[in-house]
Amino acid sequence: MIRPDLDQLPTYTPGKKADDALVLASNETSEPPLPAAIEAITSAAHTLNRYPHMATSPLHHAIADLHGVAINEVAIGCGSSSLLQQLILATCKDGDETLFAWRSFEAYPILSRIAGATPVAVPLDAHHRHDLDAMADAITDKTSLIILCNPNNPTGTLVTEDELEAFFTRVPERVTVCIDEAYLDYTDDELTPDSLGLVRRHPNVCFARTFSKCYGLAGARVGYMIGTPEIISALNRTQVPFSVSTMAHDAAIACLNSPESKAERVSRTIPQRHRLRDFLINEFIHSSRWNLTEYDIPESQANFLWLNLGGQSDAFTEALGKEHILVRCFSSDGVRITVTNTDETDQLISTLRSIA
Repeated sequence: MIRPDLDQLPTYTPGKKADDALVLASNETSEPPLPAAIEAITSAAHTLNRYPHMATSPLHHAIADLHGVAINEVAIGCGSSSLLQQLILATCKDGDETLFAWRSFEAYPILSRIAGATPVAVPLDAHHRHDLDAMADAITDKTSLIILCNPNNPTGTLVTEDELEAFFTRVPERVTVCIDEAYLDYTDDELTPDSLGLVRRHPNVCFARTFSKCYGLAGARVGYMIGTPEIISALNRTQVPFSVSTMAHDAAIACLNSPESKAERVSRTIPQRHRLRDFLINEFIHSSRWNLTEYDIPESQANFLWLNLGGQSDAFTEALGKEHILVRCFSSDGVRITVTNTDETDQLISTLRSIA
């Protein structure tokens, strides 16, 4: 009655939550939704007796205006993860392969297997970055979709536009490529790839964004994808009807209409990222019992840092947990720490000194 292969499917494990702890496990902003988004959610609550928008909604128009694209080049979904699942369903038949770096976003292999596709994970290079040459070499006749998490979750490392351009020349046109840009808002301006330009030059490329991070709408679940009309049409056919709620839809529009507020939030987070990494490299790794070097803490372009602790990951996570700080442990690979605000960084650094 139930697909037997689902017994072998791992369950996605979210970051832990606790009311009495400093939660730095899920890459969430510590700030509430933007004031305009809260107002939009409150107003939308009065209309919940009606189904939400689907095809050509005001949010489609707002996103199209933001990027200077046509309406039929925009898809919205219940978070960018939902859109990725739609894309896998649209591009992969049973036995087709999805290709991605590893370690990367944990949902990629899960979503692939749900769709009947075979996930192919290519190890990151020695600098915790996408090994694009190895990924290109891993393309086979069965490869249907390549997912590039940029900046990469959980390492925070970035693939540059020139590197992407060179990689795309090695990807057959029949293979769809999705750039998952959930954390791109935290990338330094001079390093930010022109994703739309890449889409224009390579029709098999699309990119996904989310409102879950700097906009503070993680609990609302809304994201979007930009691609050719062919890709977007396929996404629309694999979408669960009415999957974006009215409140999420209206809150997302309010966020897009508040670019200054978003920029202020990002400008408060990035200095804390630099501050925390400087502490880890200049002090923590030299005075602690943890087996870390500067190369184990890659420079991040996201709202988190990666600590390549290997077999010490569980012990490190447990030590912080005893001090009521929750971070994300990735088995025997490493630990990811979300970067938030000044006060929380103060608390984290103080605690790290105590467990050194």
